Amino acid sequence: MLVCALILGSKRIQKNDYVLVGLILTVVGSYSLYWFNGGPDFGARYWFLTVIPFLILAVRGIQSLEQRLSSSIGPSDSNGVVMVAVLSMCLLTLLNYIPWRSLDKYHHYLGMRPDIRSLAKEYNFGKSLVLIRGVSHPDYASAWTYNPLDPHAEEPVYAWDQSAAVRSRVLEAYRNRSVWIIEGPSVTGTSYKVVAAPSLAHPALTRSGKNEKR
Repeated sequence: MLVCALILGSKRIQKNDYVLVGLILTVVGSYSLYWFNGGPDFGARYWFLTVIPFLILAVRGIQSLEQRLSSSIGPSDSNGVVMVAVLSMCLLTLLNYIPWRSLDKYHHYLGMRPDIRSLAKEYNFGKSLVLIRGVSHPDYASAWTYNPLDPHAEEPVYAWDQSAAVRSRVLEAYRNRSVWIIEGPSVTGTSYKVVAAPSLAHPALTRSGKNEKR
């Protein structure tokens, strides 16, 4: 943004530069009518749609800076100074942005956890039906993301153990699969926990159904 501002605040701005600025404002303004309440990081990623005009303006800003410096320190020295400045800004961006995104901002974001993937490998769920007990979000939502696109694929299918009625319908739909029962973090207070393997799942489901009827 800082580099883009260099050309916008200089006397070398051209008609095409105004067109790029207008394109950016049009895209952001149009999408903001719908996504304004979610902030810049949510909803439609209109920032991605403006990458090209921003890149062009950044190049124009770099060229403008080189022209300004060349008159005072010479063309060869100005190129080196500008190159060092641009690379330094790129490095600072990587150091500030990537760790925040990868290690902090989205770690267990909104309670979402990758525990189900680890349990699937540890217990080798295979072609089975995995019932998730707990609230819809984040307990079931964290597991739902690992569902295959084909609901009859040779992979585990994760379903929310919402009620006895829902459970009965899911068990009927996947009656040929072994059943695992997993309690989510809202139930265990910690992380996901396997509470019934296939050999014990059906008795546990029977007891649970009777308790709900009472």
